[in-house]
Amino acid sequence: MKNKVSPGMRIIVSFLALAVLCGGTFLAAGQDKSSDAAVQGRIEGKLKQHGLLVGNDIQVSVADKAVTLSGTVRTLAQKEQAGRDALSAAKGYKIVNSIALAEAGRSPQQIGEGIMSGIEKSTSYAIFDLVGVAVSGQRVATLKGWVYYPWHAAEFVKIAAAQPGVVKVENEIKPLLTTDIDSSLRLQIARLIYTRPTGPSFARMNGPVHIVVFNTVVTLGGTVDKESDIDGYERLVRSSVPSVSVVNALQVKKR
Repeated sequence: MKNKVSPGMRIIVSFLALAVLCGGTFLAAGQDKSSDAAVQGRIEGKLKQHGLLVGNDIQVSVADKAVTLSGTVRTLAQKEQAGRDALSAAKGYKIVNSIALAEAGRSPQQIGEGIMSGIEKSTSYAIFDLVGVAVSGQRVATLKGWVYYPWHAAEFVKIAAAQPGVVKVENEIKPLLTTDIDSSLRLQIARLIYTRPTGPSFARMNGPVHIVVFNTVVTLGGTVDKESDIDGYERLVRSSVPSVSVVNALQVKKR
């Protein structure tokens, strides 16, 4: 004989089932909130570790498996670093980087000069590299030129992105495809310029005069002390290596 369940008992069982279900839902929701808070804490910890919370105004919001970064920072490099920090600390979350760049109050010329100053001071800027920069009215910095090692270009992009006022960096730097002839010419011309008693000095392959050789075309760039040196170095190369074409992009150093 089957046991009969009274209507009252059915109500009690249904109520208990609903309570268990709701309790599980509430628990899951609580866990989600706790998880979001943990993700936010990890992101803010990384931002602090990279010094991004000093002198900037960054807010981190986490909800529905998405992270939103907002506020302002001083440089493009800081905005990009904040995005990388969020991505590494919130795996599986959608990252929305809405951080704005603070107004730097600098002209395109000032920004370009700041970028070139940073590149010229970099230990990655060797005598076999030659790089220039153009900054548009929209504060987009475009890097052009040649590098002997491809990773030097990546370093120069970082330098440009760290300049206040830059909103975007376009990298048009080309790595040199070296041949035996180009390599031999490059070393020969470097010795001509840097081993003369009256020539410039250099350390760790860094120096004021830069030498680029591509398909036996020699480009001289960088800075010299006086106007006469511009023609002087070109004549030195032409007289010693008459078979090459020379492009003279030397400039007098600003005082």
